[in-house]
Amino acid sequence: GKDRKERRRAEAAAAIAVEGRVRGARDGLDAAQALAPFARFRRAGAQGEPLRLEFGLDWAGLGGAGAQGEVTELLESNMAPHYGDGWDTQRAQKAAESRDAEARYITVRGDADALVGFLHYRFLVEEGVDVVYVYELQVGAGARGQGVGKLLMMCAELLARKAGLQGVMLTVHKSNTVAAGFYAKLKYVPAWIDPTAMSPLDADEYDYRILCKLWGETGSAKAPPKKALGASNTLAAQEKLHRKHNCT
Repeated sequence: GKDRKERRRAEAAAAIAVEGRVRGARDGLDAAQALAPFARFRRAGAQGEPLRLEFGLDWAGLGGAGAQGEVTELLESNMAPHYGDGWDTQRAQKAAESRDAEARYITVRGDADALVGFLHYRFLVEEGVDVVYVYELQVGAGARGQGVGKLLMMCAELLARKAGLQGVMLTVHKSNTVAAGFYAKLKYVPAWIDPTAMSPLDADEYDYRILCKLWGETGSAKAPPKKALGASNTLAAQEKLHRKHNCT
């Protein structure tokens, strides 16, 4: 009984620490300062001026209806083919996610200030683990293969490390084989909560994978992290991702 009480106290303390790190990242991490060295980026094999990055923007901070429309248009052009007939339903879901108060953006702009790509991320607790969760990584067709996507994922990882979080997570469509290969090259692996890895016999029921790159307290990404209780469970319940609809 004494051992169980001590274990529960330790678990509760760990859960509070997880929540504290996430709240600290949301409230206190200056993304622009943390990522300042990446503010200008010269694409591989591209001519002209370097790309310009802006960090830590919320929906309003993107710069008005025109810039918000660019984000929406790029998201739709990239993702509609993967959702097929279901895109009409997903459009409203994606729009709501884009405008959420917790949504943060890194944008990449090129010639004539045109949007080249963006990252939509959030600081949150996912099944007891504090992470940067990548909701959207979108790169325009003309900028692919030039290091833009890799740069944005490096930014996500650096933000997680600067905030003392335990890693980065994301969801990817199985049909998006190019994206899956890209994440594999960056050493993202199926997470301990990936439904295909958890239930391989039922793999055909899921059209997405949950991938992660973890460090810190969690150990192996393929093993469940230490059980988290208390405050972090409350936070996770408030912000639970509908993973199937957050695929990149």
